[in-house]
Amino acid sequence: MGQTRINLKHLLEDIRDSYPFPEEETIVAELVANALDSGASSVRFDPQPGKEALTVLDDGRGMTRRNLKTYHDIAASTKVRGKGIGFAGIGAKLSLLFCSSVVTETRQNKSHHAARWHLESPMKAPWRYIPPAGWVPEGASGTAVTFHLSSPNSKLLDPAFLEDVLRRHFEPLLDARFTEAIYNRLYHKPFTFLVGERKLEASASVTTDPARKFFPIHMGARRNLAGYGWVGVHQTGWRLGEGGLGVATYGKVIKRGWEWLGIRPRNPERITGMVEIPGLASLLTTNKADFLKDSSSLKQYYRFRKAVLKTLEPALQELGEWQTPPDAAPRKAHASQREIEQVVAGLVAEFPELTPLLDARRRTIPGAGEGEGDGGEPGSAGMVKEEALGPSDATKETEAPVEKVAEGEPKPDETGEPKEAGEKRKPAGLKIVFDLRPDRAEMGWLSGTTVCVNQAHPAYRRAVEMRSENYHVAVTVAWVLSQYVEDGKPIPDFINRFLAGWGKEG
Repeated sequence: MGQTRINLKHLLEDIRDSYPFPEEETIVAELVANALDSGASSVRFDPQPGKEALTVLDDGRGMTRRNLKTYHDIAASTKVRGKGIGFAGIGAKLSLLFCSSVVTETRQNKSHHAARWHLESPMKAPWRYIPPAGWVPEGASGTAVTFHLSSPNSKLLDPAFLEDVLRRHFEPLLDARFTEAIYNRLYHKPFTFLVGERKLEASASVTTDPARKFFPIHMGARRNLAGYGWVGVHQTGWRLGEGGLGVATYGKVIKRGWEWLGIRPRNPERITGMVEIPGLASLLTTNKADFLKDSSSLKQYYRFRKAVLKTLEPALQELGEWQTPPDAAPRKAHASQREIEQVVAGLVAEFPELTPLLDARRRTIPGAGEGEGDGGEPGSAGMVKEEALGPSDATKETEAPVEKVAEGEPKPDETGEPKEAGEKRKPAGLKIVFDLRPDRAEMGWLSGTTVCVNQAHPAYRRAVEMRSENYHVAVTVAWVLSQYVEDGKPIPDFINRFLAGWGKEG
């Protein structure tokens, strides 16, 4: 008989390192995500500095004895992608790295159980059933997790830290307009955060900003409701991390800034906002800090992004902040542009995620039929009928058929997004433009299907002096596109092959 031995400590450290946040922040966000998925309407954080403990109590569905057993399997998850935002109960598992023990109490109907868990050695994480302490009251349901912390200086004992994390990661859940428009239909009842006995309210910058422009986000010829958002101008600025347009799904903020949207307002430092799109839940990476980059996921992502852009443009125009994308590339870039598009065309067989950058009249997305994607049903684009917005409907097919160029393949427009019914076709394909942006440190960036080369970058100025602009453009495009290569594929290999292809084209 053989036996597989896993270093659990190293596994947990690898999971922790995949998150772009400190481990305490990750645990708070993951606990709330799992509470939301369990149907909770409130989550209470009860720090106990004298006992060096933190208890997190939710009023969700709770777990059965069988669920509790699976919960203690570090590699197990009962979650389905696209049906919520928590994936594997990661919060409690990661806490084993810096807790002396973790106690979980849960009640579902007549099932009431508790268990104590700890990391005994790198190879062992034993747990055992214990009598419930009574955190979940009789007649109710829910789950309480108590972390017995190894350090008395842990941030998890600081109420100010807990409040800050909750506001930054779940800001839309504190906004009454979002609750009325979206979350009452997703979660069916208002949601409450408590830190100790203090109820969290929306920050003043959200509730008192008179310049906020609210808008629903619709998709497809049937104008199905896909989300809701707002944008506004801050006259005095905001705290670090609040700038730019945020995108959330099921109340969890995924990104902030303008790069994910591919546009930039006239005064980006003064504009802020948030959009909530439930359908994006099926495209989330496990750490919930980005979206999947495989070709079928990108196809759905582009649809949502296009819908946001259509709605956002008039709102920014009303604020005087809409900025038309750069004009077509100067004449001197045309030859290089044609060469580079040919290079990309030669790489799409191995890097199909780049397909949306090419002209749809010549290429389609290989292996990505109408609406394919993780966790979605055939034809899913993450849209729902306005009167039926809810978790069980978030991935149902509701979009009108799009014009096809091949059986089962969508016809992208000039932004690499599928063409919707009734729209006129516009020229498509990869474009290269030059933009003088001394305020940006990058050599270039992607805006839709346009690569913007930064003429203010020192390397570009040096290339002009040495009369090697075309080579600089090729390097810039390779570097920009490498950021959109599917996870798991070596970026240096992509850049090397791109430049080798460019050399052959020349």
